[in-house]
Order: sequence, then C-alpha cells, then structure tokens
Amino acid sequence: MADVYEVMLSLPLLMAGQASTPGLPATGDPILGIRTSVPSWEQLRGFYSSHPRRRRPRETVEHAGNTLIFRARLRDGLRVVFMRPSAPGRYPSVLCLHGLRGSKEQFLRLVGGRLLARGLAVIAIDAPFHGQRRTPEGDRMLAHMLAVAGRGLAQGDLAASVFQGDSGRAGAMLYEAIVEKGVRDAGVALDFLAARKDVDSGRIGVLGSSLGSTMAAILGGLDSRVGAVVLCVGGDPTLPLLDGATPEARLRLAAVSPSLFVSHFDGRPLLMVNAMLDKTVPGNAADRLFAAAGEPKKQVWYRGSHTLPSEALDQAAAWIAAYLQGQSTKNFVKRA
Repeated sequence: MADVYEVMLSLPLLMAGQASTPGLPATGDPILGIRTSVPSWEQLRGFYSSHPRRRRPRETVEHAGNTLIFRARLRDGLRVVFMRPSAPGRYPSVLCLHGLRGSKEQFLRLVGGRLLARGLAVIAIDAPFHGQRRTPEGDRMLAHMLAVAGRGLAQGDLAASVFQGDSGRAGAMLYEAIVEKGVRDAGVALDFLAARKDVDSGRIGVLGSSLGSTMAAILGGLDSRVGAVVLCVGGDPTLPLLDGATPEARLRLAAVSPSLFVSHFDGRPLLMVNAMLDKTVPGNAADRLFAAAGEPKKQVWYRGSHTLPSEALDQAAAWIAAYLQGQSTKNFVKRA
C-alpha cells in the first residue's frame, strides 16, 4: 500500500480563492455545466510542475520485419516501447496512452500498426499501476475503484459514483493519482522522443483512449511539444463535480478535469472520436470537453459503445498522420 499512497501524498496542494482559468469566468460556465470558480491556469500548471530531465537511457533494439523496436527503462521503473520504420530517417512520432486496465503492449496492438503503416514512429508507456507497473496492492485498489465504478455505470452516473459514492474516497484518490503521475510520465516520454536523432521533435502527436485521453488532453494543454491530439472515447465527467465539492476536493478534481486544459492548445488541432452508446464516457461528458477546446477541432461520432470499431481507429490514425506530415485532413474523417 505504501507505493500507492506515496503517489497520492505527492499530489501538490493547490491554493484556494484564486482567479479562474482563462476562458472560464470566476462564477463558472453554463456551457460546461459548472457554477463554482476554478483554479487559475498558473495553479493548474503548478500542479504538474516540471520534472528533471535525465540522460538518454540505455536501450535494446530488435528487428521485426520492416520495423525497429526499441525498449528502454526511464525513471521510477517507467518502461517505454518505441517503434519506427527500419529505414534511416527522422520520423514524426505519436505517444500512445492506453485506458484503464490496459497496457502499452495492448494499445500498441490496436493502434501501433496503423500508425507505422502511415510512416510514423510510435511510443507507448504503461499508466501507473498498469502493465509492467502492476503491484498486488495496486491491483486491489483498482479492483475497488472498478467495483465502485460498476455501481455508477449501472445507474448511468459513473463519475459521481467514483468521486462521491465511495465514503472513504479511495477510488477518487487513486484515479487522481493515476492521472497526475501518468501526465508526468508522459512528459518523460516526450523527453525521450526529443532526445532521439531518429525523431522529428517538431512533429509529435498524442493519441489517448478513455483514461489515456484524459492524460493526453491535459498533456496537450501543458506541453507545447505536442503538435496534435486525438482523444478516443474521451470526455470530461469530473468537471461538474466541482460544484458542491469541498475546497480541497474541488481543487484536486480541477487538476484531472481535461476541459480546463484543452482551451490551452493554442491553435494545435484536436480530434475527438466518440461512441453514441458509450455509458462509460457518455455524450454529455464528451460534448463538454469538445466545447471547452478552441479551433481547429473536430468531433466524430460512431455507432457503438466504449470499444470503437476498427474504422474509427483507422481514421484516427489517418488524421494524426496527415497533420504531423503536413497533409490536408479535409477528407480523412467523416461522421459514421
């Protein structure tokens, strides 16, 4: 349990009573569904304070057909898998962030080949307490959080169940800890990419799914090295919970509410791919996040639930490849 709570206790304490985030009035925003004030952009950036950049780690490399696969271990046990075409060159790259109970290997099986086939390099990491970073205590706490979430899913109110239906707030604390450290880890992965001679550091995108889309949206707002963002089955179910929350809980909720970060993309493109029958990230949560983002942006809806069809992943890969390679995206995404 110690390693889980070390992450939780590392969460910075935001100061109350400050100005609101730019773009959101101090009294809230009826479009986004909140009435309370939100932390300032300076506070939110401070929550995700910069991490020390380290020397490039040792790595192993293997050949798999026309692909090179590099594996390296970064700080705090964070392992990365980096894949690129075997031909020499400097490649546009996409950081892939998986969803809850997923892993970097599982997500690379879904999207890695689609990106490589379009001439991109890809990198993936495990979220805290996932994949190669799993621990018995982390598994137990994730199981508890999912049990609480399952009750909310049956009632159509997943976020409220996790953040308000758990009297000990253990599920909410774990969710916040995973997102906060996951965003920091994603920044470390960007450092790894920026240091590589086979990566075009001016053409880096992020593709996240579900929980990974929350991290991707936050990272995109914080780090200008991210040039384009795709959010698959992403949304913001937590922002409305700021209303009525205690000051401490409200500030921590704000730090994991992606709507407060996408407005800081500053002209970098966003694609959201959502599902019409998704109960995990329902339509109102997806629309809330999309409404908070500036242009250029596009939201595409597919028939289905939280698992997107193959066509949606194909078009998401095509869209981010087109942006990073300087092509037109006009015909790459259509409503299903």
